[in-house]
Amino acid sequence: MTFSLIVVDEAGEGPELEVIDQLSLTLRAKGVPLRMILAGNPGGANHSALAERYVTGRLPWAPFEFGGNTWVYAPSTVDDNQHLPEAYKRNFEVLKTTDPALYKAHRHGDWSAIVGDYFGGVWFADRATFDHHLLPPHLFRDLRLSIDWGSAAPCAVVLGGQLTYDVRLPDDRVMPRDSWVIYDEHFEHDPLNINRGTGRTPGQIAPAVHAMAARSGVRARGVIDSAAEARSAGRQESSISDLWREAGVRVTPAKKGPRVPRMEALKTLMANGEFWVARRCRFWLATVPALQRDPRLPEDVDTSANDHLLDATSYLIVGKASGQARMGTFDRKPPPMPDTGDRVIYV
Repeated sequence: MTFSLIVVDEAGEGPELEVIDQLSLTLRAKGVPLRMILAGNPGGANHSALAERYVTGRLPWAPFEFGGNTWVYAPSTVDDNQHLPEAYKRNFEVLKTTDPALYKAHRHGDWSAIVGDYFGGVWFADRATFDHHLLPPHLFRDLRLSIDWGSAAPCAVVLGGQLTYDVRLPDDRVMPRDSWVIYDEHFEHDPLNINRGTGRTPGQIAPAVHAMAARSGVRARGVIDSAAEARSAGRQESSISDLWREAGVRVTPAKKGPRVPRMEALKTLMANGEFWVARRCRFWLATVPALQRDPRLPEDVDTSANDHLLDATSYLIVGKASGQARMGTFDRKPPPMPDTGDRVIYV
């Protein structure tokens, strides 16, 4: 089939962008201009991918190049349609108190304000984001990496830690001591689709991770999804974690545990004002706040969405699976094992 015009309505709620991209291949009519229109509101499963491609950093009504084609970001609101009744416009006013972020997104077309229903009511970008220049690395107890490995899917790496002191920002907001902070990120994704990986190996990605750690004056070390430790039965092949270690990134498996409690712990930190994200972590801010609930398990996030940076964040907070090693001498008995449930190895 051949078309000269394709209009995709509700692109944010529609099929994955791969399907829309394949549909665009049928734009091949001869002798007439070819055109594709993606219409939709902020939010939905494709929100992050659409914003990254066509909205973030784009000037309204100014043509730009993407994927070899010329596109135009053409925003509009209810005020642009003079035929809509005033009663319809007043319906949006309810959102001012029930969901201010959704109000900004749907009433004024602010794609950066959208918050999915999973983190709705606990995540507020104006309260929990900051300029990383205002927080020097020496104010952290330690900064470490957390990796959610992906090859076909994006590979998400965050650098973060807990604060040693209370920190007062120039706008008088206070970052409490022990707050968790996502300080930097590396998000390995297909340049044409934020929801797909690049297929590169840990050895190929590692230089960018080393560079990210070096920006904050720390070494590339931290935790990784425990599934990356897996090896095929009966074979001495390297695991994904081994490949990272060979590339100089020292990783240990994360203490994952059940998924839902990890997510609830993160939401609690957000609600208490003990979780912060640097504004340079643009992929974190573009994907995590917009996540929706899983329709089959409302207590969990929709795992079919772009939740890779969220997973990396949760691994960072729960920490590594192994206990701490303590050193001693052979001329005295080791101290008694602590009665805390932690696994401790005495050397």
